[in-house]
Amino acid sequence: MRWVNAQSIRWALTGAAGVSLVIGGLSGGFQALPTVFGQVIDDSVPVVTGQVPPVKTTTIHLADSSARGTVTIPAHALSQPFKVYASLTTFLPKTVGKLPRVLQVVTVTAANKAHQPVNYFARPIQIHLQLSQPLKTPIVAVFWNALLGRWQPFPDITVHGATVSFDTKHFTVVAVAPAHGIALLQRLGTANDVGTAALLSLAAYPDGASSAVLVNAADPGTALVSLELAGANQSPLLYTGATTLPTMDLTMLRAMHVHTVYLVGGPRVVSPALARELTRQGYQVVRDFAGRSLASTALLVNQYVMANRLSSANTVYVVGNSAINAAVAAGVSIYGNAAPVVPVSPNQTRLSALEVATLMQEHIHHVVVLGNIHQVSAGVYHQLVGVFGDTEVQRVAGSTAFQTNAEVDASQYPAPVGVVAANGTNTTGLMDGLAAAPLAWMNGVPIVVTNRSALTRPVATYLHDRVLHAGWLVGGVPSLNFSVFKAIAYYVVAP
Repeated sequence: MRWVNAQSIRWALTGAAGVSLVIGGLSGGFQALPTVFGQVIDDSVPVVTGQVPPVKTTTIHLADSSARGTVTIPAHALSQPFKVYASLTTFLPKTVGKLPRVLQVVTVTAANKAHQPVNYFARPIQIHLQLSQPLKTPIVAVFWNALLGRWQPFPDITVHGATVSFDTKHFTVVAVAPAHGIALLQRLGTANDVGTAALLSLAAYPDGASSAVLVNAADPGTALVSLELAGANQSPLLYTGATTLPTMDLTMLRAMHVHTVYLVGGPRVVSPALARELTRQGYQVVRDFAGRSLASTALLVNQYVMANRLSSANTVYVVGNSAINAAVAAGVSIYGNAAPVVPVSPNQTRLSALEVATLMQEHIHHVVVLGNIHQVSAGVYHQLVGVFGDTEVQRVAGSTAFQTNAEVDASQYPAPVGVVAANGTNTTGLMDGLAAAPLAWMNGVPIVVTNRSALTRPVATYLHDRVLHAGWLVGGVPSLNFSVFKAIAYYVVAP
């Protein structure tokens, strides 16, 4: 790998048989290409480049000895003209991690007029590859996440015969490889939940996000009810102190190109000083969720989501506010469906009129009650049955929080292909698990809740005889030690 100048790139272009460029639907020869000021490529890889106007769809055609393909960049993918560089080869560059075997490698990068690299597209580009012969084995498409220093899979890939198609917002290295031999098991965690949430946000939103939800790092209840808001806005969940914004949060907000920050919680857990600091840093701050209690904060979140028509979830979760540790696994569905959460106290025998109004939205027809009768009373349960009917109210209550979480996993992911593992025995572990909900949802896997040093019996029972192709441990070694890593690794094998 080396920096090459314009002359080297022109040499690569003129020496590359079968390579053409289409800009805005018009074919152009090599002589019409603009000057290129440099791009990291392998000396042997032909590179196609061209200036891309922001208001036109641009299709770049690529070819090598074993495949041909197109990279289609939609209109308004960026707000300013930029130069795009694309290459197709069968070799991985030395700057990325190794894979057992690759079929094709597509590199797409770009720079603005000032020759500064652009991090990602605002709208997905489409990559279509036509291989030399139909595929006989399952394949995966993975991209190199330079911030995390590891390969990550694309959740959706379409294969028809010898044609492979997928979308991406990345200026990065993309590899199409046989699924056999590639298994993903990694730890995403730091010494504290603020840092872990930041890593999870990068993994779940490698393309960045326009907004983020910020809650107090010591408040699992608020983190749980905030997942409805995060899911409705496709936002990561980040953690802060009550009065001071961690440097890690500012770093992540900038790295992910966030514009809007939703602060959730009352002034005692998220202070006005924090809002002023975010405003001073240039962020639009939305602070409409400062309830006096967890129940009132949850109502404010749901009212905001409904008023802005951000969700049509058909399920609501009623959770004992003394049993948040039993609701971590449900966080995946709460986030993914932007589902409302109604927290209740152990001695509460009836829901308030406002809480019933949350339940009575026209698109909601199913209620999941998380917790036993000591956490969500029989009075509340029977009130729900009176509203929805016996068949539409389901209580999920194991003998322990671990078992309740495992029962949620089994009902929502009866045949998991991967898992996210979190510690359910302390506040840090709960915060880690809740921040992992976006990552779990986007990868179609459950969150299993266990203890620090071994898989609990409910988790081991749930995973018994499973074959997983991916696993994530969230939190540092103090949260989940190497014994848990080895236990999860036992189930994770290459497909």
